[in-house]
Formats: sequence, structure tokens, C-alpha cells
Amino acid sequence: MTSRTALLWFQYMDMVNILERFLKAERTGNWGLHLQTVHDMLPYFAASGHALYAKCAYVYLQTMLNLPKTHPDVYRKFQEGYHVVRRSDRFWAGLSSDLIIEQVLMRSVKTDGGLTGGKGMTENQRLVWVLSMPACASTNEAMQKLSGVSYETSDQHKDTSAARQARDVSDTLQLITYLTEKSPFAEKESLFNIANGMTAQEGVNVERSREVGEKILSSMKYGPAAIVFDGYSDDPTIKDATHLRRTADCAGVKVHFTGGMVLQSKKEEFLNNKVNKQRFICFVSDKLERAGCSVDHAKDDADVLIARQLLHPPEAGILL
Repeated sequence: MTSRTALLWFQYMDMVNILERFLKAERTGNWGLHLQTVHDMLPYFAASGHALYAKCAYVYLQTMLNLPKTHPDVYRKFQEGYHVVRRSDRFWAGLSSDLIIEQVLMRSVKTDGGLTGGKGMTENQRLVWVLSMPACASTNEAMQKLSGVSYETSDQHKDTSAARQARDVSDTLQLITYLTEKSPFAEKESLFNIANGMTAQEGVNVERSREVGEKILSSMKYGPAAIVFDGYSDDPTIKDATHLRRTADCAGVKVHFTGGMVLQSKKEEFLNNKVNKQRFICFVSDKLERAGCSVDHAKDDADVLIARQLLHPPEAGILL
């Protein structure tokens, strides 16, 4: 097919299909379908300029595909549908955890009896409110049993009611009528708006978004990284004043540590000591080099070394 408008609409239908399958995966707790739809979204994230979405989703997908090796117990639970939360026993009732936080936790915070109802938002008040929720739930269950009033879920979803089905049929017929009069599949090579007939310029390539996105994703596959660290020596440096200001209230002491050691002190106290920080950098550097990364250490501040690496980058990899 040579019609650019038709190609755009086929691509649009593909995007809608991805969203439909994603919603099905969330509602039914289908872990495999969830990962597949996230993978299918990646080219569109990249092509539309949502670089952070594309990068985060890419890393998320890689991490989740490694679950059978890294966390097999979590993988088994996700396969059973536990990557979503259910508030009822209906088949089409799964919800993502972020939606549950908004619908349950944030709703209870903002309604009567919540934290924003005049009780304040200090740390102690938040702690008391959160810890009291299990007790409130037990009290609520006991009151339901005593009064004979309980919350039950219906087997029928609200979107399957007769009124909703009739409205869906009416909307579908209107859409069919509109597309019959203004078909996007007419044999015209140009890309145009079916509502007003306006034609896009030749440089517009929105109908090839998936192809463009796949090229962007292929360019995101980096090789080994090149990492540059600051140095923390005993010699005077231009950052001494800044370091003194940061450690004025919490002077750290030297700690002898190993890779398997559990740190007992606070992170700030540990890192406020130059010796601790430098030894930790050397420890991390050794792990990175064994993983195939290129590591370079500055004598003090790494800004000059970073600029030098950018001007003369390593043969493979990305500078961090």
C-alpha cells in the first residue's frame, strides 16, 4: 500500500492494540503478556521523544527477563498473577500497584479521618496513622459482623451492563459512519487529515514512527562503560573548602572494611572520611574493571579528566 495516511492509521491501530493487550495483562495478571506489551511500546517511546520512558522501560524489561535467574521465587509469584493487586475476586479486576496506592492509600489520607483532615502531617502523626490502619481494619470487620452488613463483590463487571453495551454499540456505529464518509484508506500517496483535508509537508514521517523508534533503540545498545572517579588524597585541592563545609557537623572516622562487611554506622559518617571514600572507590573500581569497564581516577576533582575523556573517548563504551 502506497497511501501514507493509510499506513499512519494502521500504525495507530497497532498502538491501540498494544494498549488493549497491556490493559488485559494488568487486569488478568498475565505476566508474559505484560512483558511483551512493554517491549512493543519501546519503539514508540523512542520515536516520540520520550527518552526517559524508553531508557527506563528498556532497563526494566532487561531486569524482569532475568528474574528466573536472579529471583526465581518472585518470578514464580509473578507467573501466578501476583504482579498486580486485586481488591475483589473478579477475573477482570487486577490493578497496578501505583493505581492501588492512589485509590486506597492516598484516598484514605485525603478523606474524612485521614491525615489531611486536620490531624497534621508531622512524622509522628504519619507513623501513628499508618500503624493504626491494621487495627482500624480489624475493628471495621468486627462491626460488619455485628451489624450484619458486609461488602460483597458482584460477578458482573460494571462495563458489561446492558446500558453500557448499548452505549458502546451506538458509539461504534457512529465511528463506522464517519470513517465510511471520510475514509483514511483512500488511494492517495500524500499524508492528510481526514477531517479537514489538510496535507502534511514532505518531511513529516509520522507514519514510520515504529521504524524510526527501532533505529533509535538499536543505537542505545552501548558497549562497556568508561567511568571516571574523583580523587580524595591528603594533598590540598580546590575542593577542600567544600568538603570542610559538608563535614562540619559530622566528622567521619577511619573504618577498616571488607566487601562482605555490613556497615554499622551511618552512610554520612562513613563517607565524610577521605580515606574511607577513597578505599570504597578503589573497591568499586576493581569490581567494574573485572566486569569489563574502563575506569580512570582523577588526582582530585574529575572535571578536567571528564572533559579530556570526552575529547578523546575510549574506542568502545560510554563515559559515566
